[in-house]
Amino acid sequence: MRFITVSIFCMLPFFLQSQEIIILDDPGKSFILLNNGWRYSMTDQPEAVMPGFDDSRWKPIRPAADIHDSIPEDAKKGVGWMRLRIRLPEEAGRRKMSMLVKQSVASEIYLNGILIATYGTINSKNGLIKAEDPHWAPVYLPLSNDSVQTFSVRFAAQPGIKYITFYGTTNPFLNMMIMRESDAIGKYRGIFTRPWLDMFMQGIMFMAFILHMAFYIMYPARKANLYFSLALLFTVTGGIVHNYYYYGADQDKKFQFGMLASSIHFVGQILMLASIQNYLNVQKKLLLWLTGVFCIASLITASLWYKKGFEITLSNVPFFIYIMIIIISIIAWRRNMKEARILTIGFVIALICFFLFLTNAIGSVTDHLLNPPLNIFSFFFLGYIVAPPAAVSIFLANDFARTSKRLQQKLNEVATLSEKNLAVEKEKQEILASQNLKLETLVTERTSELHRSLTELKTTQAQLIQAEKMASLGELTAGIAHEIQNPLNFINNFSDVNAELIVELQEELNKGKISEASLIANSLKENEVKINNHGKRADGIVKSMLQHTGSTSGHKEMTDVNKLVEEYARLAYHGYRAKQKDFQATMEFNFDKEDSTASIVSQDIGRVVVNILNNAFYAVSERSKKENGLYSPTVKISTRAENGKTLIEVEDNADGVPERIREKIFQPFFTTKPTGQATGLGLSLSYDIVKAHGGEIRVSSMEGKGSKFVVVI
Repeated sequence: MRFITVSIFCMLPFFLQSQEIIILDDPGKSFILLNNGWRYSMTDQPEAVMPGFDDSRWKPIRPAADIHDSIPEDAKKGVGWMRLRIRLPEEAGRRKMSMLVKQSVASEIYLNGILIATYGTINSKNGLIKAEDPHWAPVYLPLSNDSVQTFSVRFAAQPGIKYITFYGTTNPFLNMMIMRESDAIGKYRGIFTRPWLDMFMQGIMFMAFILHMAFYIMYPARKANLYFSLALLFTVTGGIVHNYYYYGADQDKKFQFGMLASSIHFVGQILMLASIQNYLNVQKKLLLWLTGVFCIASLITASLWYKKGFEITLSNVPFFIYIMIIIISIIAWRRNMKEARILTIGFVIALICFFLFLTNAIGSVTDHLLNPPLNIFSFFFLGYIVAPPAAVSIFLANDFARTSKRLQQKLNEVATLSEKNLAVEKEKQEILASQNLKLETLVTERTSELHRSLTELKTTQAQLIQAEKMASLGELTAGIAHEIQNPLNFINNFSDVNAELIVELQEELNKGKISEASLIANSLKENEVKINNHGKRADGIVKSMLQHTGSTSGHKEMTDVNKLVEEYARLAYHGYRAKQKDFQATMEFNFDKEDSTASIVSQDIGRVVVNILNNAFYAVSERSKKENGLYSPTVKISTRAENGKTLIEVEDNADGVPERIREKIFQPFFTTKPTGQATGLGLSLSYDIVKAHGGEIRVSSMEGKGSKFVVVI
């Protein structure tokens, strides 16, 4: 029963006179474009796949037409079917036949009820439609033994796609061509030979990019090499995007990649114009701005005006840019820059090649990819791409040769001048020989005088250093005297009190008042204890100072840094007050509570502390005089351990050390104090002492805020 039903469907076309059958010539000699005789319906009818389906009520359609403006609007909405019946000669049935397909929709192609190809996605249940272009991929045709072959195509246009025409490309709704299988395979191979030819050409241009970029790196003053190398890079990149537009981009992405390829090409051509301007020393930035505006306007027009936007504006951008380059090179040529004619010729050739290529590409209804890879128009396109960089390279080679000739001339001139200079130099040598004898005598005399001056300078320097040491010792002595004065005052006061108490004790004893005498005796005992304590304190100060100021061997020994700093800080403070009676300052101590012992020469480090503190006291004293009571002079002394080192920090709140003299403060004899008040050796000696201990002195200061000296030992 099923066999009978299928047979009836197969024979039905012969009995339905209303269903047209297209009779085709033998495709063995050429190809057959299936564009006439199609009928379509926008009803998704699965039974339309059957050869005997009645499509006489369907509307006619020419599917090879442009999907944008030559296809009925209803055919672009929803899922539909197209059908075509053809009659092939008997010779075609005995050959292996294939079909090349290019489309802008999603499709399922059936031949005599058999699915032979599916491109894209048509899912009517969830409304998913994804268009796909097979780029003329060959499809084998399983022809039946019947003379009539029925094509059924289920199709759907992907909504929201923006189409573009780009240098000879077409956007057919559904374009199918029948030819022999061997011819179809050969044609398809030819299509995908083009990218390799393009890659070869792009490789040559990329090598030129590397060469000119190397020229720029070696000679950055020649900006033209940079512009030209970037122009080549953008041209190569645009070619890669161009190829992807043709062979790899999805249908819904072709517009974006087409516009991107155009934009990249335009940037490359603008850079080409900039490089030519720089090469020819024609600085016309207005031309670059006008070119940029024209490119942007062309891109906008092409995106809004289908086909005509490309034909009228986008394709004319290279004409505009190349004509400007030709005009610039002609102007330079007329200015006696004869080598500019090379650029003129090169860009004229490029312009002509582009015009001939464009006249073939624009208006052609046949996809140019179907042409042989190596044809006359391919050579025109090759001339359009290669002629400009070739002209520039030849121009540069000519310029390099001309520069080399000039350089050789200069070298010859230099050689001549060198010979003259040698003669003059020989004469000078003879004069110098006689002068040298006189100079040697003068040098001997001046050297002896210099030795005497140096001896006197060393003697003076030693005297100044000794004076600085004595001044430092005097300040310490004043501090010691002030420190000892306190316990001595206590001893004297308590001695006077005890003398009075003894008199009172005798009087009470004479009166027989034993209890009163006992109280006075207790007071005497307490005063004697205090006298003893203050006497021991004075003795300790004297012994400590003798230890620090007496003669030493200079050997390092473990010393309590906290105690050392505190003692010398107080001595320095009292020593400064001994010189400046009205001086008052707040001293804040902040000592590290951990182990503060270090291997040092205590006398030398004490001298460093005194020198730094004297400078701090002087600084806060000077600011106090200027502030008139609105300022509280403060000096902070602290110690801490850091990375196995001991740090002594002295910070004041004076005016700070000006930046211009910070590098000089440790130089011998440098001082900011008035003449006669200091020798300028205090910080210099301190620097040498700390260096001898393997340490350093750091200075940080902010003008108007104060200074901080950090001694690292």
